[in-house]
Amino acid sequence: MIDVQNLTKRFGDTTAVENLSFEVGPGRVTGFLGPNGAGKTTTMRIVLGLDSPSSGAATVAGSAYRDLHDPMRTVGALLAAGHVHPGRSARDHLRMLAAVGGVGDSRVDAVLSTVGLADAASQRTGAFSLGMLQRLGIAAALLGDPPILILDEPVNGLDTDGIRWVRSLLRTFADEGRTVLLSSHVMSEMELIADHLVVIGAGRLLADEPLRDFIDRHSGHSVRVASAADVALGARLRERGAHVDVDGGGLLVRGLDARTIGGISVSAEIPLTELIPIRKTLEDVYTGLVEEHGRHRAKTEVY
Repeated sequence: MIDVQNLTKRFGDTTAVENLSFEVGPGRVTGFLGPNGAGKTTTMRIVLGLDSPSSGAATVAGSAYRDLHDPMRTVGALLAAGHVHPGRSARDHLRMLAAVGGVGDSRVDAVLSTVGLADAASQRTGAFSLGMLQRLGIAAALLGDPPILILDEPVNGLDTDGIRWVRSLLRTFADEGRTVLLSSHVMSEMELIADHLVVIGAGRLLADEPLRDFIDRHSGHSVRVASAADVALGARLRERGAHVDVDGGGLLVRGLDARTIGGISVSAEIPLTELIPIRKTLEDVYTGLVEEHGRHRAKTEVY
């Protein structure tokens, strides 16, 4: 588990994270969302012991990262895939990390195979594409076979097959009862993989709830309806408090769900030819929430 409690981080006069609290539990993928400058990377760096908080605390598996007895076997992380020596091969890069973490060389070849880099293991990383560097970064995170993963934008630079592979990897990881904290700006992918969301803006918590609940809570009811008598049906729906607009060859109804609209049409003996609930996407809901609360407070976008 990852536990962030009352976390605040200031850089001079700039507050990057302010009194932030949330937990990331096992058995699920937790999406960590927020615009550039919202404080996501700062929070993850504090969790991983790379920055010190101004106040509050962040723990991994019950301890501060610096106090972990075997950090590589406790948490794996990817924050910046490009931080590798261009003259080293992929295998040598991982062997160096494995030696520091007390992990055997056999694990190096295993994770290279897992991330699809077995055939490129002897190539120098300076010739790697961004997608290959991302795979290498994920391989490094997996070296210790940890129960916790923290990944910042892991699908950057990946092609469609690579994105699908990351999605499958994280799903399997969570289904095994492990913990995943995933930051990404690719909302379509986040909607497919995340079970739970933590959303921040201007360094403050905006949401901490299951993804489906987050979308439903902010979506409201919007239904497209068409019938044999749209004018009469529209009047009946307005009587029940709905907001009704003419929408092409039908009606756009807000304020009543599809089940209620269907019941009203039956009572009015008006046959329906179309009844389609309109569900907002994660991108729709997230964008609206962030705009409502302000994108970020920071003067720059380095946090």
